[in-house]
Amino acid sequence: MKRIARLPGVNVQLDICVVNRGCVGALFLDGEFTDTLPPGSYAFWRGVADARVVEIDLREATIDVGGQEIMTADNVTLRLNAVVTYRVSDPRRAVCAVDDAKQALYREAQFALRAVVGARDLDALLGDKDVLSRETEELLHRRAAELGLSVISAGIRDVILPGDM
Repeated sequence: MKRIARLPGVNVQLDICVVNRGCVGALFLDGEFTDTLPPGSYAFWRGVADARVVEIDLREATIDVGGQEIMTADNVTLRLNAVVTYRVSDPRRAVCAVDDAKQALYREAQFALRAVVGARDLDALLGDKDVLSRETEELLHRRAAELGLSVISAGIRDVILPGDM
């Protein structure tokens, strides 16, 4: 394959792509998902079908959910920073279910934080941030699975109180 890829004029006849280590390739033929490809080099004849390979990173990744201003049940506005660690568990869903799975998970994390924090007063929230993290993680698990992702952990990094407190 490497020798063929180096031949002059090969790009006129073949579409050549590489799927890197730690990734899989989602193969689309004429716009339809066909298969997942393991790491390696691939060549497709031009003109037979429109072949496109979308590389999907399977390694663990994190999303920083920063600067969320959320009101508690007792009407105190807090600023929260959180972190969500995830990985792709279903490559097909990750590319077919939504335009950008990482961005969708980010939005879901925002919604989960608002739901969990908004249901508590300030004292309960500050008393046990671990419960807050666990509940946020539980809310994210189901939706992440629908996106082809699996949440490894979700945690609150910072709770910033209003200046007058």
